Amino acid sequence: METYTTELQQEDVNTILNNSAFIQDIKVVKERDATSGTDYWITTVKNKDSDGNLIKLKRGFAPATTEDNKAISVRKFANDNRVTFAVNASIFNTTTKEITGTHIFNSQILNENKTLQRYTLGIKADNTLTYYNPGTSAQTMLADGCVNALTAFTPLISNGVAVSQSILDTNANGSVRNPRQVIGQMANKDLVFFTCEGRKPDQAGMLDKDVIRILLAKNVQFAYMLDGGGSTETVIRGHLMNTPIDDNGFTERHVPDFLYFSKEMQIPRDIDLANIHEDIGEVKKKLDDTANSVGMFSRTVKVVKDLNSLEDSGIYWCDRYAAGVPNANNSWAVLHIRHSDANAMQLGIPYNQNTNSGGLQMRRTNAATKEWYAWRPM
Repeated sequence: METYTTELQQEDVNTILNNSAFIQDIKVVKERDATSGTDYWITTVKNKDSDGNLIKLKRGFAPATTEDNKAISVRKFANDNRVTFAVNASIFNTTTKEITGTHIFNSQILNENKTLQRYTLGIKADNTLTYYNPGTSAQTMLADGCVNALTAFTPLISNGVAVSQSILDTNANGSVRNPRQVIGQMANKDLVFFTCEGRKPDQAGMLDKDVIRILLAKNVQFAYMLDGGGSTETVIRGHLMNTPIDDNGFTERHVPDFLYFSKEMQIPRDIDLANIHEDIGEVKKKLDDTANSVGMFSRTVKVVKDLNSLEDSGIYWCDRYAAGVPNANNSWAVLHIRHSDANAMQLGIPYNQNTNSGGLQMRRTNAATKEWYAWRPM
């Protein structure tokens, strides 16, 4: 018995087979900002695909049945929902994990808070971004065409110009170096996501003005600061791009809501590809955890002035005048290994191997007092 496939059916089959399981119109670039001493990623998502279809920015939430009370990591959300790209979004109550401020989801008002002195991000049906002043009603946002809205921190750029200092001052956190998560938009409505590291050796983090400086140089017309710090996570095809800071990098923070892009998976192959990317992302996380276990190795070591107060495991450099040096005859490279608050050890390597250096030195902490014992030769 012969089976015939019509021309239309064959076109449908070819379209499905030629399509990717993930959105392809997403570009990620990693750079380093010398001014702040911090790595960052810029992810650009086109407003429309090659066929002229809108690549819709979506909003999602952690399931209400999660163990952590309506919160999961961005990577778990991305993998569970097989999304191409996802980031954390709103500020929230860290105890209850409830979102804070004014929120609209798919044109429905979820929450309204007119007294919170935070600016709200508005997202319109064509992905146009805007912001609303504190006290603006959710109904006003709906009337303005917003289909989604969320509250985080402050706008950074509007109409291609940095917002006023008075707006930035409403967020005291902006003047402290931190990991950052920012959503932005170009003049052609392409969306931009800015993610930076912070609070780690060789990764100082950024001020709000650092982010503004970088994005203005890239001609970003609008930018809004999402929740950042330890909540900062950016995931593309199952791969966590930045490194967490909670629990010294081992724990991915659980958050209640997300912004993301996804496409419908049409055939089992798509699901298989998504599962493969999830597995690759899990392998990367384990490799990152292994690197954290032996300390942070960077392109240049961090120079410190006090060896007694080091917390993060890693390799450091200090001059002869630093507190806690083995002796004042040399500069030193120091390997710091921290097991817990009460248990740590250090290995000192002198810059000059002369008679005054004393050679390799080591010391450890007193578990009872948490104080350092004296250095001794190895």
